[in-house]
Amino acid sequence: MSWKQDVSQVTQKIFLKLRWLLLGFVVALYAVSGLYSVDADQRAVISRFGEVIEHNVLPGMHYRLPWPIDNVETLSAVELRSINIDFTKEPNSGLIGAELTTGKGDLIELALQVQYSIPNPGQFLSGAIDGEAILRNIAKAQAITYVSQRELDSLLTTGRSNFQTWMKSAVQQELDSFDSGIQVTNVMLNRLETPKVIKQAYDDVQMAPAAKEKLIQDALGEREIKLAQARSEVVKSSRQAQAQAKARVTNAQGDVERLSTLIASLEKEPELAKKRLYLETLKEILESAQVSFLNRDRAER
Repeated sequence: MSWKQDVSQVTQKIFLKLRWLLLGFVVALYAVSGLYSVDADQRAVISRFGEVIEHNVLPGMHYRLPWPIDNVETLSAVELRSINIDFTKEPNSGLIGAELTTGKGDLIELALQVQYSIPNPGQFLSGAIDGEAILRNIAKAQAITYVSQRELDSLLTTGRSNFQTWMKSAVQQELDSFDSGIQVTNVMLNRLETPKVIKQAYDDVQMAPAAKEKLIQDALGEREIKLAQARSEVVKSSRQAQAQAKARVTNAQGDVERLSTLIASLEKEPELAKKRLYLETLKEILESAQVSFLNRDRAER
């Protein structure tokens, strides 16, 4: 046997051994690929040929059958997720309207945020194709239901807290009926107000009682001022009348005394009294008369 045949035989034996070693290494590597880890803030879901077999794998190292038999999906278990719903900006707002209608037919604009977590990743991934879409639709439906059964005044004032509490409970109840694996943690109202086109009119209506009360108070105040002025004028006129009456009485009494004195003088000395009256009358006439003296001699020349 030649050396070439010896080398060929040795090479074939080495190749066979290497092939089995390589095959064993590939099998071992394939088997090791089934190892996986779940972080402390995560949960894992194991599905076998598309069917979920482990819904909630806890953190740590685990093993599953290698691909394509088993598949691993991990989700954050502590992450707080949220969806925002604004009815004025919803893609299908043309179907339901940008504004919601209250129980008495008033229009209202609504925007809210739903916060949720996923405590059961298996249910979340297997329960529906798009769990968040289901959550959005349920929240919108429950919001429409609640608003349609309430009055505008209560929604804008004391009913906001009740709205949020009711929404959280109602949405969670619907989600549980679908086995969605979603836990609603909070519902917050970002905007709850009347549309801008009617907000001014609504504000005017709300302010009307206050404006009416202000007008009443202003009128009452002006009435009190005018009453005080009228009372002051009455007191002033009354005092002036009393003063004038007193002056007239005093003057009349003086005239009576003078007349009594004149009568007594006439009775005692009639001639002297007549002369006195004559002189007094002449004095009164001359005091008011304008007298001019002419020189006759100079007038004739």
